[in-house]
Amino acid sequence: MRKLTVIGVGPGAADRLTLQARAAIDAAGIVFAAQRHAELASGQTVHDLKPFSVACERMESALQSTDVAVLVSGDPTQFSMTPLIRRRFADRADIAFSVLPGIGSIQSLFCHLAEPSQDAVLRSLHGRPFDPAQICALVAQNPLTVFLTDPVNHPARVSVALAERGFGHLDAAYGENLSYPDEIVWQGSVEALSQKTTGGQCVLRIRNATPIPPPVSPTLRDEDFTRGDRPMTKAEIRMLSACKLGLTPNAVVWDAGAGTGSVAIQCALLAP
Repeated sequence: MRKLTVIGVGPGAADRLTLQARAAIDAAGIVFAAQRHAELASGQTVHDLKPFSVACERMESALQSTDVAVLVSGDPTQFSMTPLIRRRFADRADIAFSVLPGIGSIQSLFCHLAEPSQDAVLRSLHGRPFDPAQICALVAQNPLTVFLTDPVNHPARVSVALAERGFGHLDAAYGENLSYPDEIVWQGSVEALSQKTTGGQCVLRIRNATPIPPPVSPTLRDEDFTRGDRPMTKAEIRMLSACKLGLTPNAVVWDAGAGTGSVAIQCALLAP
């Protein structure tokens, strides 16, 4: 039975590899890695992980005759290609599939800052649509928010979106090229970060000392609206409607004939 091992290689520098990861790389017949990780398997046959579909075909072929290692950055259990590889190979009876842990970039940044990370809400912006409203809602509601960024959705762009919506005073920190000789670890205000030029492969940490968590039940009162003499759905009906809808955080609500919009506003407050 051939072995297929997904190996978390940490931020990227060789001295961040675990002893277990080093041994597994050395024991593999063929290694698949991104270009920036190829040097971690110097002296061995290394294939690029891009394009991923082609890499998977090469893995299939290689596993017929040798053990294969796949190197993934950071922690292989968070925002990694591990699920894609698992989906293709884990249920094969002729392959022993395993995953080895690695030191994540989030761990690296928080160790640089000498801060705990257990309360962090983690989101990846890597290759995803940029949604300022969602970003601001996360930061507004949580004491600690961490974003993994890319060259398009970089820390400065996130900070601009936050600063434009009144969060410029919050404490920010980011790490770039962590573990490499040119690594950068910076800390300051969101407003100051919005003025900087930042790279893409970064970890961004935003700390909010006064978060406002979303309500667990409808609480919007009639007197919370400025509406003059215009008619509006009353609080009791608004609250009952919101409860009956059984909203979820990713729900889509269509308020047909919204009028003053009081029901829609209540729904938005429950699920920003």
